[in-house]
Amino acid sequence: MSLAQRRSKRFKLSQLIPVAVDIGTQRILGVAVDISATGILVRCDDALPMGAIVRLAVGRGTESVRTMAVARRLIQGVGVGFEFRNISMTNRAFLNRLLLRLSRESITGIHV
Repeated sequence: MSLAQRRSKRFKLSQLIPVAVDIGTQRILGVAVDISATGILVRCDDALPMGAIVRLAVGRGTESVRTMAVARRLIQGVGVGFEFRNISMTNRAFLNRLLLRLSRESITGIHV
């Protein structure tokens, strides 16, 4: 992970956002802990090999981001940190709207 990616502002999530992690034929379910423009930290009980390339579905239905990601960091007792990869323009736009909303919430303290 580059230094620029580590500097991406992370937003802790006050609401439960489900995350499905598909690796091969296995599906792991978890909950987003925090998110940034470059990645997401997912609370889950299953361990993944670092460097594993996965498909992520963050959220539900039309309110979701679907993209490839790489398992970058295991945080004991919390979960796995993923770096987004090859995110489509549509999913990037949705992610940017989510981050903008989270940014406003962190400034105002009001959940939109």
